[in-house]
Amino acid sequence: MTESLKPKKKTKAQLEQMVKANGGRIFQTHAATPNTMCVADKRVVKVASLQKSGMKDIIHPSWLFDCIRQNGIDAGKAKLILPFEPGHMFFATEETKHEIVRNVDRYADSYARDVGVQELLRIIDHIPTKRDCKVDAHVFREQLHQDSQELGELPGWIFSGSTIYMDLSSLTERSGLGSGGRSQEKAESFDLRLRLAANIVRFAGGMIEENLQARGITHVVIGDDSSRVKRVREQLEWRQVLPRVVTVEWVELSWAEKTLLDEEREFLGPSTFRGRNRS
Repeated sequence: MTESLKPKKKTKAQLEQMVKANGGRIFQTHAATPNTMCVADKRVVKVASLQKSGMKDIIHPSWLFDCIRQNGIDAGKAKLILPFEPGHMFFATEETKHEIVRNVDRYADSYARDVGVQELLRIIDHIPTKRDCKVDAHVFREQLHQDSQELGELPGWIFSGSTIYMDLSSLTERSGLGSGGRSQEKAESFDLRLRLAANIVRFAGGMIEENLQARGITHVVIGDDSSRVKRVREQLEWRQVLPRVVTVEWVELSWAEKTLLDEEREFLGPSTFRGRNRS
């Protein structure tokens, strides 16, 4: 009914010749035979009139190109006409609309034909990269615990139930610990290892607390500067329940071993505060 605009620009006469070359027949009216397929890429008067009647589907010429291309890919196999897809339709009747959605997946990827690289890239571009997740991970974890699922045995949950404070230089002033004489360059070096450890903790089900005075902290992780231990312990002595003070190595080795290692025996030993041992 009209010329082709995409994927290839061809005149109406060229499209007709292409159809004939591939075994098709050409009619100049939509009512010539019962199964006449109407092909158009532009809303000229004749096309608009047919669309307004709502009696016939109008197909983009891209369907012709897809049929010919797929026939070449399937050389030696039975020759079949491709089913219509939503992207093939210039106009679709209500009946056809219900049928064509079954010919593609939810991302408009065809079930019946091989898509090219460029089309596949367009499909991927329209796939949502983020989804709203309404599942609360902590609620889900508690539900699994109630069902007697041993999450602690899974590597991705080894820090579950742990709330950890990292002795980052950016947090020391806020926590009343001071810089301990560390230069900015040294502080950044120490912090890098601690930040990586914090990512491990979060990934493996733990929580990171940035306020040393907050209640509920179970561990305080010291970086490579062991001189920080005394300062940290002085800030914690007021607590009834004392967090364990460990080195960053405890996080790293626990993750490497896929199990929570013994803090007191293998790292900084018992947390002692003015003669009072941590229970």
